[in-house]
Amino acid sequence: MARLAARAAFLGGLALLGLSYGFLHGERAPQRVSVRRSAPAAPPSAPSAAVAPAPVASAFPASPEEMSCQDEALVPPTGHPAGLSCVDARSLMQEIKQRFAADLPEPLPNAFAESLTSWLDPHGLWSASADAPTGPLIANDAVALLSEMRDLPTSKAPCAAASEIGAALARWIAELQVAFDSASDGAPPLPRESADELALASAFEDGDVTVPARHLAAELGRRVGSVSASYGGTLQPFVRAARERFLPTLEGAEWQRVVLAAAVRSFVSVVDPHGAWAPLDEEWSLYADDPSFDDDERLWGDMLRTALGVRVVDAPTPPLEMDDLVLSIQGVPTVGLSVEQVEQLARADLAAPPSLGRSVVVLRAGEDAPRELVVEPDAAVDDEGDLGEDEVASSKHATSDAELAVDFVPYGRGNAEVITIRYVGDDLGERVAAAVADALQARTPPLGILLDLRGNGGGSTDGAAAALGVFAPGVPAFPLLHRGQVTEVLAAQAPGSPARWRGPVAALVDGATASAAEMLAGGLSKYRRGPLLGQRTYGKGCVQEYFRDRVGAGVLRLTTRLYALPDGSPVQRRGLVPDFFVGPDESGEREADMQGSLEPAPGPDVRVPFTPGPAWPRISGRVGPCADSVICAALRKAGGIPVARARPEPAARKRRAPRPHGPTSR
Repeated sequence: MARLAARAAFLGGLALLGLSYGFLHGERAPQRVSVRRSAPAAPPSAPSAAVAPAPVASAFPASPEEMSCQDEALVPPTGHPAGLSCVDARSLMQEIKQRFAADLPEPLPNAFAESLTSWLDPHGLWSASADAPTGPLIANDAVALLSEMRDLPTSKAPCAAASEIGAALARWIAELQVAFDSASDGAPPLPRESADELALASAFEDGDVTVPARHLAAELGRRVGSVSASYGGTLQPFVRAARERFLPTLEGAEWQRVVLAAAVRSFVSVVDPHGAWAPLDEEWSLYADDPSFDDDERLWGDMLRTALGVRVVDAPTPPLEMDDLVLSIQGVPTVGLSVEQVEQLARADLAAPPSLGRSVVVLRAGEDAPRELVVEPDAAVDDEGDLGEDEVASSKHATSDAELAVDFVPYGRGNAEVITIRYVGDDLGERVAAAVADALQARTPPLGILLDLRGNGGGSTDGAAAALGVFAPGVPAFPLLHRGQVTEVLAAQAPGSPARWRGPVAALVDGATASAAEMLAGGLSKYRRGPLLGQRTYGKGCVQEYFRDRVGAGVLRLTTRLYALPDGSPVQRRGLVPDFFVGPDESGEREADMQGSLEPAPGPDVRVPFTPGPAWPRISGRVGPCADSVICAALRKAGGIPVARARPEPAARKRRAPRPHGPTSR
């Protein structure tokens, strides 16, 4: 189910230990390109044989609000299901159509219906269970629902299919309320130890929904009733919240709004494998696997949802403790929230003023009543930058952080600088320039620089262009295209003189090198700055942007443009083929395997005359030792040890069904 896949991607992206909602099963999904709009650096004044075309006016000018999603405060969840009016849903569909990088594809009705059934149901009660009448109704009405959503906002036609599903939901929830109330009212009190165990037990399934909704509603009612009876009136606010959120009392027209919000969410995830729409109180789910967004203020590493709240199962922020049952945060009960809402609530800084910290009400096993804790702002977990022992640099000269590591490897009669880039941040150009400047000031400067981009899923387009500028300063580099038209040409900004590297350079890539990392490696290759080594890359040549939607209901992450390399060659679905193959070919899922991935689109050749980089010096001594043997193998090939050129491009692999992509998959 799409929501379950999204939960797995969401928690996997947060690097959680995940006891509740699954993992990415070892797959390394590429990160999204995170665009920060900025004026491109001016191209060099040298005479040009291939002049970059003037960008066309963008069809989607950015407003300040659209550009500042990253800086907006997160909205605390209310506990109410997200909803959209018929007019707002149609307006959003028109905005998506306008902004999308290509003509919107027609989604398969069954894929849309499956995604809608899942996104509509945060608990496995409303539509995803086998006994829910709404699931088959959604499948039957999917084509009509898609059609009415695509009407213009000025249309007077009602959203009849959404209304029919909403009316069915109202009847179904009323039936489940009877089961919940009957079980809750008849639940006996339990010994305190048994009540504690029941309060902390996971309430929902990890995978596909297999428990009938009637059974789940009764079980939730039994748990809530027994724990409440065991603790007395101290839990009554959370008991009421549980009933209101698991099974809200809404009229058919209100349920219609809930259906339309889930439908828009489902539509985006089906037509754009890298896209998502999230209501404002679930906005964090869009950023969960994007390292460029700050995640230092979370309250825990992982949690489990229970019948009365959420249980902390990893990395509690003091004074929280392991197995605390968190009942509320800043007065907002946690019970009955979706995974996405809970994780947003754990990150939203709701204190006023912030210096006072966050109020968290918890129930601890063995205690007679809930207690209130205050989490100070500087107490939040911060594990960014932690490295395993296998990542510790082998050289005493090495430096490392979460984004970039530097090591020096013996190379002939000198050494080579190996810059390992794990993520392409906005400031990558500054980081690489600093590493180069430090190396140039050393007593023995390196004979060459190897950029290790293996496993780098990308990040910022501006960061990639700036890093390229350290090796090819000032050159026009990457045309960005919207529906075949150039909207912008990113230039490789020239760093300060001491940070420019004029010596040999090479890039090492693999099948998990994607997006902005492919831009950097491809830019070096197309300007003949140095050899490309490794394995064929992922092939993600599309750009996503975040922005608040125009109806003010949520946030969109959407594929808005494709990019091309300096010679105009596309990366989308093709990837980069190295000059020399190095290391194991650990082929996993590629962009071309993803359902709905856009077709490649060539751009113009924007290259200007540029002196190719110097060749790597012939090795007159040994290479290494290297902690990673692939690094030594790459340096040997860069240094001229005779090797075969790159093998012919392999035949197209059989396309397999891709992993479902929820709102936060990368």
